[in-house]
Amino acid sequence: MRLNRYIAMCGASSRRGADALVAEGRVTVNGAVVQTMGVDVDPDRDTVWLDGRPLQPEEKKVYIMLNKPAGYLSTCRDDRGRRTVMSLVSGVDERIFP
Repeated sequence: MRLNRYIAMCGASSRRGADALVAEGRVTVNGAVVQTMGVDVDPDRDTVWLDGRPLQPEEKKVYIMLNKPAGYLSTCRDDRGRRTVMSLVSGVDERIFP
């Protein structure tokens, strides 16, 4: 699996954000700093660290079915202050991906 996908699966950032973390030299795999994009990792054999802390995939998955009303965006955040579907979901402790 691609490293950026693994980092996103662990909840540390999005896949694009994970690429930025790798470019900044903040990610290590098996003790070596990763400096190239597109590295493959095996979650069963490799250890991935971000800023000196180990990353583990999130165990529990929750699926929510939502009929998105008009005027809402299907995203976690919007830099222009528009309404997102995240404001429609409350009381869920797990990370949600629209």
